[in-house]
Amino acid sequence: MRTMLLFSIAVLLAAGSESAAQGTRPFPKGTGADVDQRLKRIEGQLGELVKQLEGLRASAKGRQPGGPVAEAPGAEAPRAVHIYVLKHAKAQDLAVVLRELFAPQRLSLAVDVRTNSLIATGDLHETIETILGRLDVPIEGKLRQQDAGKKTQLDDLRRRREIAQADLEQRRDRLTWSERMWKKGFAAESQLQADRAHLLAAEATLRQIEAQLPKPASDK
Repeated sequence: MRTMLLFSIAVLLAAGSESAAQGTRPFPKGTGADVDQRLKRIEGQLGELVKQLEGLRASAKGRQPGGPVAEAPGAEAPRAVHIYVLKHAKAQDLAVVLRELFAPQRLSLAVDVRTNSLIATGDLHETIETILGRLDVPIEGKLRQQDAGKKTQLDDLRRRREIAQADLEQRRDRLTWSERMWKKGFAAESQLQADRAHLLAAEATLRQIEAQLPKPASDK
């Protein structure tokens, strides 16, 4: 194709030279306009062929006409690296979130557990900063909820202990009365044994509840 273009340019140049030479000779009346139109047409064709020739030369050099040199296939531009040091959230947890949001082609992540940091490679710096700004916060609400739950559980244990203590006192009084009645012959031995079993069960229940309660500072 390049050879054909060169040949066409040569033909047009020759035609233009011939026309120019004829232009110095006297023309019959009424032929000057035809010569001018022919010269313009030849000049236009020649300009178009020159553009095509420049395009072929540029393609052979691996670049667009008038543009920068094209990069070799497979060459990758350097990607920016950013380090995000987290204050509250765990770097491992937020790395999982970011990997679910962005494809590996756009974001590459590494975790530094020692400094609780994320090392990101890609072009999403502003987006990642916005996401981390929303997620890397203290979970005060969750802590308050946990504290409230612990307080509720502690209050419930204390109420259960009061009930168990009252029940234990009743079982002791009942066993004392049964022993007195049994000695006088007004109560059966089976009743006495049952009251003793109830007292032992009440004592065991109270011990279980007290084991779940925090010990006083003096006992630690």
